[in-house]
Amino acid sequence: MTLQQPPKAMRPLVVAELPVSVRLIMKIRSSDHKFFIEFISDNYDGVHFMEVRAKFGDFGGRNDSVYLENLPEFVREFDEFISNRSKTPELIGTYGFRLTFFAYTPAGRPRVRCNLGNTVCHPEGNRDFGVYGEFEIDTEYLNQYLKEFRELCNPFFDNGQI
Repeated sequence: MTLQQPPKAMRPLVVAELPVSVRLIMKIRSSDHKFFIEFISDNYDGVHFMEVRAKFGDFGGRNDSVYLENLPEFVREFDEFISNRSKTPELIGTYGFRLTFFAYTPAGRPRVRCNLGNTVCHPEGNRDFGVYGEFEIDTEYLNQYLKEFRELCNPFFDNGQI
């Protein structure tokens, strides 16, 4: 039996393969490591955009031009969520992007819900696509996610938003 490399789409993302102007920021993984939501930063002419990729079992999607509309406010709410699970911080972006953290048990076990959309333009009209899913995340990673969300905010530091 010979081993073959998996198709390129299934290989792990290696930062060295990304263009120089793009850098991997963060990946939120499900507790069972089967699902994920990944953020890759990009900057186009001074405007900060995200490529967001989501994989929910057999379903997945990506959008390479999501603008995160409320990132500084979301980071403050997510910080509160870590100690107060009655909060439900929601990150909002273009193309119907939504990322929501919430507690789904009385004990406060955290879950994340994501809606990721995209629009493809065709001569016969635009076509909208989307993927939606949610999964449980490990509590011990919440502080790491907070740190990484703060790093996503770096473009906002210069104009005093956070």
